[in-house]
Amino acid sequence: MAEEEVQEVTSSREGLHERLSSGSIPGLFHGFEIRGEYLDITDFQIHPEEGSQPHPEDAGMSSPEQQQHDNSQYRPGPWSLQPRVPGMAEEERMLCDMLAEHRLYNHPRRMRVRLESSIPSYATLNEDVLPEVHEVRPITAIEFEIPADHEQATYGMQQLGSDETELHMTNLKCPKEEAISFETEVTCFHPISRQKRTDKSIAHTMDVYVTKEPMTIISEATSFKNMFDQVAHETVKGKSVDEMSVQPGSRDPSLLEVFWSEEDLPIFRSNMTLVRTDRSGKELRQTMVASHVPSRKSVTRPSADDDFCFVSVNRPDFESLNAIEFMVPEKISRQAMESEAEDQRRKRLTSSDILNLCRSEI
Repeated sequence: MAEEEVQEVTSSREGLHERLSSGSIPGLFHGFEIRGEYLDITDFQIHPEEGSQPHPEDAGMSSPEQQQHDNSQYRPGPWSLQPRVPGMAEEERMLCDMLAEHRLYNHPRRMRVRLESSIPSYATLNEDVLPEVHEVRPITAIEFEIPADHEQATYGMQQLGSDETELHMTNLKCPKEEAISFETEVTCFHPISRQKRTDKSIAHTMDVYVTKEPMTIISEATSFKNMFDQVAHETVKGKSVDEMSVQPGSRDPSLLEVFWSEEDLPIFRSNMTLVRTDRSGKELRQTMVASHVPSRKSVTRPSADDDFCFVSVNRPDFESLNAIEFMVPEKISRQAMESEAEDQRRKRLTSSDILNLCRSEI
């Protein structure tokens, strides 16, 4: 059964494509974060990349020993896990139950970056007349799929001296400059406002306008994606990558910086050039610094039938997930609120004759 599930995931490329209701993009989304709570990790599985065959030890990981061993080994491939809600107050676990009901899938070729200098929206780029207010909000973050044949940097990882917690990245070989660009469809995030409303452990963080746009991406960061993931993985294991050596004859990375968050998790910064085309066919090249947080994992929930989307989780260790973020399409939220208001009105009408008040609430 496990092998059949792995093959199904391979064909559907789970973890790459966001599950969205029809007509959601372009559109407004409400962003939420579950704070102070976490989900347990169970049944962690490694899945084969497109066209490859699963390794025998990757299939059917069901025993705790296999899960613990394989979960702590870094492998640059797709994975999935089954979250589980730990003990918590009943009123706080309803949302966590909904998120934990379905398996989560992550794919390493899905990458999200924050643009440290925002870029204009497509409407602004084309100087549209009388656009909607949210259509001119600048883009501050993008998400995209790295092609399967995109060349990745190669490197080795060795223990540095006698300290098992210090690692040395050796023989780093960067792809040639002409190999670091590709065309792809980009998901663009335009923040509308930041919210401060909280309800116990859940916070309404911001409203976002989401669009899609074809772009050419030119950045070494996309060729370092596997390396970023491994550095974050080693950090969770309590290790640090303190030195890096470049393979003789290979060029040095043009700009690659690493910073550390308050939780001692790596944040990578690198130059990124985005090539966009307006409606007249004119190209616009924009170069900025982009940052990537590899511990923040974008996941999909293919078996879910709710409207939670753009779900991301943080893995502070190999047994749990926290900092759970997700979005809900604004039109779905509005429909839900209208439905709730209608239900409340009907209840009041059965116990009161204040019909005019009920009508005014809708």
